[in-house]
Amino acid sequence: GICKGYCSVYITLGVLPFDAISPNGDGMNDELVIRDLERYPDAIVKVFNRWGQLVYTWVGSDKSWKGIGIDGKDLPEGVYFYVFEGKGVDGYHYDKKASVTLLR
Repeated sequence: GICKGYCSVYITLGVLPFDAISPNGDGMNDELVIRDLERYPDAIVKVFNRWGQLVYTWVGSDKSWKGIGIDGKDLPEGVYFYVFEGKGVDGYHYDKKASVTLLR
């Protein structure tokens, strides 16, 4: 039907059910993975440090962040922020901002 009055649409888009990563190779929470990213084939994800400096970015649906910088070196522990932008297969534009804690 058609919504009359107030309608809400919730987008399930975010990291898997954790808000921290610990890229230590144990196979648990080793990387920031955006759920359902294949629905956004041209997605852009940018990761920033607490000072707002871009530290990592990727384009496409088959990527993740493992706590490394653009230069390929390990980043220090701390809170990082990511921005997701992408056009969904439904034709709409979506964006999301959130934080993730990097633990070493």
